[in-house]
Amino acid sequence: MSVTLKEIATCSGCSVTTVSRVLRQQGDISEDTRVRVMDAAKKLKYRPNFLVRGIQTGKTMTIGMVTLLSDYHAQILQGVHDRLIEDEYVAIVLRNDKKPDGSFAQESETNQIHRLVDRRIDGIIMTPVEDEENEAYLREIRNHELPLVLVDRDMPNAASNFVGSDDYLGGKMAAEHLLENGHRRIAHLAGPDFVTTARLRKEGFLDALKAAGINDSVVITDKTFADGMAQARELLSSADRPTAIFTANDLLAAGTYKAAAELGISIPDDLSVVGFGNLSFGEMINPALTTFDQQPYNIGRIAADMLLEMINPEASAHESKPVKKHLAPILIPRKSVRSI
Repeated sequence: MSVTLKEIATCSGCSVTTVSRVLRQQGDISEDTRVRVMDAAKKLKYRPNFLVRGIQTGKTMTIGMVTLLSDYHAQILQGVHDRLIEDEYVAIVLRNDKKPDGSFAQESETNQIHRLVDRRIDGIIMTPVEDEENEAYLREIRNHELPLVLVDRDMPNAASNFVGSDDYLGGKMAAEHLLENGHRRIAHLAGPDFVTTARLRKEGFLDALKAAGINDSVVITDKTFADGMAQARELLSSADRPTAIFTANDLLAAGTYKAAAELGISIPDDLSVVGFGNLSFGEMINPALTTFDQQPYNIGRIAADMLLEMINPEASAHESKPVKKHLAPILIPRKSVRSI
């Protein structure tokens, strides 16, 4: 049975109005009064009714999160969760569904946004399916004046706040690491061009090679961003095969390992491999994978912090332009790169 404000008032010796103001953290209340009310609430095992509070204040203390289902995005979610509960917020998490062929369905993502809006969430954190969409794609969110923060994948055509990796820098650093180890025939197993993460890593990689005087590097795209074995096999079966491959994520690196084993190519003796993402299996495969840590937990915390600032009316007007925060990836050198 729920505890009423009147019961807390009787227990604390305060008025119902004072109890209400203390529990809502409103008004100028003395510290002694606040402590008496909170002690009484604790003694009576009072729990706030956020549904009622949502009706009273217009805030449900709930945010929505639409995300991909992967180890990497789970680490972002953990950062979001830990930051939200510091302010007594919780997240409703929905995934971006996949079609039977493994590609993502934009219509499904739109439905997920509708589901969140229908539940009167206070804001949304989202990893978009594609980055070429514009404001019309986010009309449902805009029409309800909901704060929005994009994570991992940005949408250049939409004026939205964003938190993610500095993917261009990561691609550049990967190429420079391989160049420093003497490699010149360096290929890139890229992700799909319809997401900023893959496109920017590729651009950084190619620009670094161009700066070193290498203009003929082979780039092969994996449209699913998740396997890469067939594409790696194509790279490694060429007459002038590369001595090193930079893959756009660790899953593509795993596909490269499989293709190399199938063709009798030794890593790192015959082929050096650099991944991206620092997924947990990278340390366990043989040889351990050189990769980049994208700081996903920090990305999640920063995204949640940014959203909470947008939800707060006192802070909502202080930024006139979208805020874009890019965290520098951290090189994790292991055993998959050989100096030649």
